[in-house]
Amino acid sequence: MKLKQFFCAILVIGLGTFTPPGFPAFDPVNDDTDIFLANPTFNVNRPNVLIILDNTANWNTPFVALKSALVSAVNGLNDSFNVGLMMFTETGTGNSNPDGGYVKFAIRQMTPGNTGNKKVLTDMVTGLDINADKSNGGKGSLSMYEAFQYFGGATAYAGANKAKRDYGGNSANAAGSIAGNALANATATTYLSPITDGCQKNFIIYISNGPAQDNASDLTVSENKLKSLNGGTTPSVITLSPNGSQDNWADEWAKYMSTADCNTTIAGVQNVITYTLDVGPAGASSGQGPGWTALLKSMATQGKGKYFPINNNDAGTASAIASALNTIFTEVQAVNSVFASTTLPVSVNVRGTNLNQVYIGVFRPDANKAPRWLGNLKMY
Repeated sequence: MKLKQFFCAILVIGLGTFTPPGFPAFDPVNDDTDIFLANPTFNVNRPNVLIILDNTANWNTPFVALKSALVSAVNGLNDSFNVGLMMFTETGTGNSNPDGGYVKFAIRQMTPGNTGNKKVLTDMVTGLDINADKSNGGKGSLSMYEAFQYFGGATAYAGANKAKRDYGGNSANAAGSIAGNALANATATTYLSPITDGCQKNFIIYISNGPAQDNASDLTVSENKLKSLNGGTTPSVITLSPNGSQDNWADEWAKYMSTADCNTTIAGVQNVITYTLDVGPAGASSGQGPGWTALLKSMATQGKGKYFPINNNDAGTASAIASALNTIFTEVQAVNSVFASTTLPVSVNVRGTNLNQVYIGVFRPDANKAPRWLGNLKMY
């Protein structure tokens, strides 16, 4: 074996097996979809994250903790994230102004500063009123449908006629005075999609505060909307155990968005991944609680995200919610989105290749592992 080839082989083995102090054990046999260190000349697309906040009467107990955790998590983000907020409708009736979800703060880049988007969002969360901003009922299934319409840049279902919606010039919403609104103006009914590039990744973080059962008419609307997307056939119902919330279509919506193209006007397939936070999960014999928890777990599983149970019976509720949110944002940051290879030189004249072999350094960005990232050296 030539000396150069021997050196390269030793380098591959060494990088694959050496774990720096403080790092978890790392399997050197990675798949080929690991994130490569981004080429600085490429435009790295910021992920879109929509937080859906359950503002039913269930939020009375964890209300202060919820606000504190959301503000803490958002303040910890840099401007490499786009984040928005959707809530259940406070009012609504009939076909002209139905119940469901509405975009309170459109997905925007988390720019810092006293007038930046991050400050507007955190001030909005801090200013939420436990009574004035309370929903008139559970809207889990319809809020997932509304999110689908928003990501797709389609016609709003419940979010076009709500006083607190995010539209350009809305004096009842602080977001109305900044750019990037969900709706262009007071009369607009078509969403301005936050997806602007086919390489962006899209996520929903659904924060539940206990069983919030949707009424029968809302469930029928949600079923019919899914049916129309499924060629006129009602999609298969996902089996839950216990099955108390099996008639809720929120997990079927999570499944659809994680597999279907949610914005056909953008090149490629635009999926949306769903994470769920179960604040105050009920015990095994606590009425509707176990069935609702089963639904949240199914939403995360079918939505290709993760489920996080949060105990709201102790003083650490806010920190537990913030910790779960931080974990999700870290995963969102590390998701495979940019494929620009970093090559390591094996000779002075030929960088990254030797004979018929190509050497590529593969790394997964993670803010908590700065200044070094987990990775290895691949030989092809």
